Amino acid sequence: MVWIRTGRARLLSGIREIDTELGGGIPAGSLVFVEGPSRCGKSVLSMAIAHGALSQLYGSVTYYITAESIGGMIGQASSLSLNLGEYFLTDWLRIYPLSFRLGRDDPREAVQSLLNHIARLPERYNLVILDSVSTFVTHLAPSNAMDFFSACKELCGPTRSIILVVGSQAFLKGVRARTFALSDFYLKLRAEYPLLEPGKPVRHPVMVLNVLKRNGLEHSNGESIRFDIERGYGIRIVPLAVARA
Repeated sequence: MVWIRTGRARLLSGIREIDTELGGGIPAGSLVFVEGPSRCGKSVLSMAIAHGALSQLYGSVTYYITAESIGGMIGQASSLSLNLGEYFLTDWLRIYPLSFRLGRDDPREAVQSLLNHIARLPERYNLVILDSVSTFVTHLAPSNAMDFFSACKELCGPTRSIILVVGSQAFLKGVRARTFALSDFYLKLRAEYPLLEPGKPVRHPVMVLNVLKRNGLEHSNGESIRFDIERGYGIRIVPLAVARA
């Protein structure tokens, strides 16, 4: 396959319904927030976007993780049919585990060290994913949290996009609204549990994705995208009629 690009490159997840809701993909230079409570598919969606970037030759990817080891993350991705291992071995993908020791590490120094590391990345790493920044942001004052998010915005572009994965609990009063204003894309996830009926087995939750902002503009009329996460398959879009059944 021959890739011909015109204008700004767009980052695709490889999942048609999601890419359509993103307006045809995420343009290079974007700051993207992925927000939601725990266990709602934030990490899986982020891995799918990373895999999409690598498979479409968007560029190299740097992935910062807090919840998994490098092997654990690659193994989890593989179980979802996202083969990140080959990209890691050929240095198209770099994975850096992050740690923060509450009571021993200064969160302001931790985020500054992280920002410095991102700034020193080779130019070819066009996509940076931080999964997640909740551990740091939770222990920052609101003004320091916004300084961190603003610095991430400055590190974007013209060819580099940054995706920040954040737990909803990490936002202190007033921070979410300012974060929303700062973002180019804002994706919000939640888990939806189907109503149980007598005699029927318990179903696993359906993940619900809403694109609240895209290309710097509020996207209030966006449709919800529902999907399952299946081992051996990955993200499977659930039709609305099925999700409500």
